[in-house]
Amino acid sequence: YICLSHCWGILGATQPLRLTKKNKPLFEKELPLLSMPQTFRDVLPLVRRLGISYLWIDSLCILQDDNYDWHREAAAMSSVYQNSWLTIAATASSNSNEGLYRVLDKYHYSARLKELRSIRLNLEHPFDGKPWETKTFPLLSRGWAFQERLLPPRVVHFTQHELIFECREGFWCECGIYKTHGCNQTTPKLSYNQMITKVGLENSERWHDIVSEYSRLDLSFYKDRLPAISGIAKHLQSTSRQELGKYLAGLWEGSLEFDLLWYSSHLRLLDRPQPKSAPSWSWAATKGRI
Repeated sequence: YICLSHCWGILGATQPLRLTKKNKPLFEKELPLLSMPQTFRDVLPLVRRLGISYLWIDSLCILQDDNYDWHREAAAMSSVYQNSWLTIAATASSNSNEGLYRVLDKYHYSARLKELRSIRLNLEHPFDGKPWETKTFPLLSRGWAFQERLLPPRVVHFTQHELIFECREGFWCECGIYKTHGCNQTTPKLSYNQMITKVGLENSERWHDIVSEYSRLDLSFYKDRLPAISGIAKHLQSTSRQELGKYLAGLWEGSLEFDLLWYSSHLRLLDRPQPKSAPSWSWAATKGRI
């Protein structure tokens, strides 16, 4: 099956079609295609063309007005994404009505034409930003979408410039400028996969990189700061080759002496939201990037 990762939009304004107790009997017979937001309508034929029979969309597969069903399914969401064949990400869309596809922007980049000993000839044009920068794309700025990027085996990002492909081994974009396979560059997804497959003190640093990237993302409610990353921690605890120990509110027992050394990336007093949603010694008890 394929998963869709998407921004819901502003509460009450651009929310997608949702599964409720009232419309569930109708949806089990037939989904109202014409009532679906554009992103949903775009992804359906794409899934068919890829030859996959099933598509998982959170707003249509979880009862949105049933607390029991929502909490049960939310707890299992990490396994939904990590066991998918592919996740299609509407990365450039701020809500589900904006769709997957864009008329491609014209943009320029640097391409190496020739290199002769001490002489290098480049053809250069400005390119604003890197494909993985969170400020560039609405979906990558959302805290709840972070696990939807890290957990799946492979993700295809639909952006305003091009398609970007991420998997557990590398990162590629259509333009060919940015790629991580076989080089020293890294992304949160690669750091996450290395925590699973490798053993060593570097895993503590990798977790710090993941937390630092996650802490800059937006959440509608700060009480969700730990829940929105809990699926990642749960999967790490069950699959990592290294004994991480207990998961302690954003820190690991096995590297606690290092994890407690977190600090705010801004030279200011820590902003601690009320009511408290995490212990005072946890980075999750503060606002802002760590």
